[in-house]
Amino acid sequence: MKISITESAKKELKGINQDNEKGGRIILTGSKCSTGEPQFSLSVDKEKEDDIVVDVEGIKILVQKNLEEIIDNVSIDYEEEGLKRGFNIILK
Repeated sequence: MKISITESAKKELKGINQDNEKGGRIILTGSKCSTGEPQFSLSVDKEKEDDIVVDVEGIKILVQKNLEEIIDNVSIDYEEEGLKRGFNIILK
């Protein structure tokens, strides 16, 4: 499983989780209507027993085991534009 994180996402995740008890959890939120491609979001959460934990440059990323095959190669980005801000999970 390959997960990359942009500099803007690293900065945001490090600021949120200064005590290292939590990580960024990749969540399957649905699929695009036109292509059926899965869509994901990221939330800050504590590690659970059935998680795969991936350390990306000191940042803990949490993935449920049942998503392992879907999340083979992703990039995590953070965008802030006007009132819109948040993490984007991009399948590669």
